[in-house]
Amino acid sequence: MANLFTVTPHTAIDQIITLEQLHAGNLTANTIQHYAAGKGVNVAKTITAMKTPVTTLGFIGQQSRASFQPLNSTLLTADFSNVPGLTRYNITLQTAAIDQETHIRTPGFAVTETDSLALIHKINRHTQPGDIIILSGSLPRGASTHFYADIITHCRHKSARVFLDTSGPNMATSVQALPFLIKPNVAEMEALIGHRLTTNRAILNAAQYFIRQGVEVVIVSLGKNGIIAVTQTEALLAYCDKLPSQKLITTVGCGDALVGGLALAYQQNKSFAEALKLGIACATANLFSQEPGMVAPPLVDEIKSTVKLDSLKNL
Repeated sequence: MANLFTVTPHTAIDQIITLEQLHAGNLTANTIQHYAAGKGVNVAKTITAMKTPVTTLGFIGQQSRASFQPLNSTLLTADFSNVPGLTRYNITLQTAAIDQETHIRTPGFAVTETDSLALIHKINRHTQPGDIIILSGSLPRGASTHFYADIITHCRHKSARVFLDTSGPNMATSVQALPFLIKPNVAEMEALIGHRLTTNRAILNAAQYFIRQGVEVVIVSLGKNGIIAVTQTEALLAYCDKLPSQKLITTVGCGDALVGGLALAYQQNKSFAEALKLGIACATANLFSQEPGMVAPPLVDEIKSTVKLDSLKNL
């Protein structure tokens, strides 16, 4: 069976603060939680929560190493590369209204070309044909916009599949290297295409453009409305038809949980439809988890039965 790897060049420490209400002035927090994170770390948490081994790679600041040590477990191998400085903080301020979260991101460490090359070589040493490598998140200061593209090129030469979930200036360069799967949201797809995408037909056309370029799977996130998922032969709208009757906790990490579910399904050689159902189920289950990525398998199974797949071929 294929091995699973996540790569998070720009790791983070998530600090989630709950408040009665958010306004200017003196505020007292109800609760505060800290988690070792970053998009690829959250993906790895989803994979391990679903009882599957994964190795997570990337950079961490030397001064923040203690925050990442608890990640190691029987299923999760954390093999980070240390660089000088602190790992950034992602601060989320939560009130009762889940759709009114406030996010504050602090600057973190920078990397050198030597650091980048060393991590690329480490990834190359780890991976074997058929493995799945998930590249997630933004790049730290000092990293080349070709960083992900270089990894994708190495992995393609080794017949390893790359899932790409990133944004910003490095996105276009990375996509040109032809990863196996890309997962932009609508705004990120608009940035890639260069114009607005206001209908599902327009999003489908944009996804099909990248399929013609050589990307094998395009997953476009529509937020609470699900995803548009496209391959050479299939085009589907996938969404959760009915949410569980539990209190929603956070939207942080839902996209990462989606990627984790997709990777699990591909590792297990599931059909495209089954991969989408598992991905949507993991993303939805993440809404009910305080720690991003740490989904509950029974809840995932419950939600999976409510996932709907609508064909988009007749749009």
